[in-house]
Amino acid sequence: MKSARLATTRRDAKAGKFDVAVAEALDRISRDLDDRTGIHKRLSVTGIEIRSARDDLVDDIHIGVTGPLGALYFKAMRRG
Repeated sequence: MKSARLATTRRDAKAGKFDVAVAEALDRISRDLDDRTGIHKRLSVTGIEIRSARDDLVDDIHIGVTGPLGALYFKAMRRG
């Protein structure tokens, strides 16, 4: 997410303006493993679920398994 949009989302989450964050896929929220893990942690602490069209409910296990795989995929893409 772009930083301005992420800041707005964080503020709205803290204010309880939504219960579920929805994205087409988890990598649309962030492709960076650390960012994605942090976003998931901050939203789940406030009781907000992350759901994606591809994966449905995104939970701790999903973050833990797909995060490193995605990071390896993008690293390989950069190498060509």
